[in-house]
Amino acid sequence: MKTIEAIELYENFSYLYKYAIKQLNPFHSNGEIRDANWARGEIETAIELMELLEHTKVNKEVKSIKKILPDLLDYFEQTKEAIKVCKALGVSNDAIKNLSLEWQWNKAVIKAKKSDRKRRAKEKRAIYAENSKQILGDTYEDIKEKVFNELDNIIQASSIVENINSILRPYLDRARNQVTPEFLNLFAFYHNHRRYVQGKRKGKTPMEILTHKKQDKDWIELLTEAIESKNKDFFL
Repeated sequence: MKTIEAIELYENFSYLYKYAIKQLNPFHSNGEIRDANWARGEIETAIELMELLEHTKVNKEVKSIKKILPDLLDYFEQTKEAIKVCKALGVSNDAIKNLSLEWQWNKAVIKAKKSDRKRRAKEKRAIYAENSKQILGDTYEDIKEKVFNELDNIIQASSIVENINSILRPYLDRARNQVTPEFLNLFAFYHNHRRYVQGKRKGKTPMEILTHKKQDKDWIELLTEAIESKNKDFFL
C-alpha cells in the first residue's frame, strides 16, 4: 500500500513539476512568445496542486518558489524586445519562429543531464533547424547567428539564480553562511566585471554583454579605482 502511494505521489508531482517548468520557456511550441501573466498563472496553479499532495519537503520548496514567482518571468519582456530587433533585420515571421524554437531546444540540449532527454532535445532542434534552412536557404547561417545573438541576450531569472548559486556557494561555505552586506557588494562587483573563461561568452564580462561597451581593465583594477575614488588614502 505504501509503495503504491509513493508511486502515485511521484507521478503526480512529476507531472506538475514538468508542467510548471515548461511555462518558463519563452516560446510556445508554435514559436509564439509565451504571455508572462498567463504563464505565471499556470505555474501558480501547478504549485497549488503540489501543496495538495501534502508532502512536507515539497511544500517547503513551494514556499520558496512563491517568493520569487512575481519577478521570475521578467525576462519575457526581454524576449519581446529581442524579437522586435530580429524583425527589424528583415527576417520573416516564419523564419523567426523556427529559429526561436531551434534556439530554445538548443538550450534544452545544453541543460539536459539525462541521455534520453538530451536525445529528444537534439531531435526537436534538428526539426526546426531543417525548417529554418528551407525558409532561409543560403542565408540560414548568417541570419541564425544574428537571431541567436539577440536571443542569447535574454536574461532568464531561473538560470541566473542557478549560475549565481554555483559561483557563490564555495564562498558561503567558507564564511559558514555568515555573509555581510559588504561581502555581497564585493561579490556582485567581481561577478559583473569578471571575464568568462569558457563557453560562448568566453573573453567577455557580464557588464560588456549588458551594456555593449568594451571593458578594457581587469575587475581588480576597476575595483581599486572605485575604492580610490571614494577614499584616496585607502591604499596608503
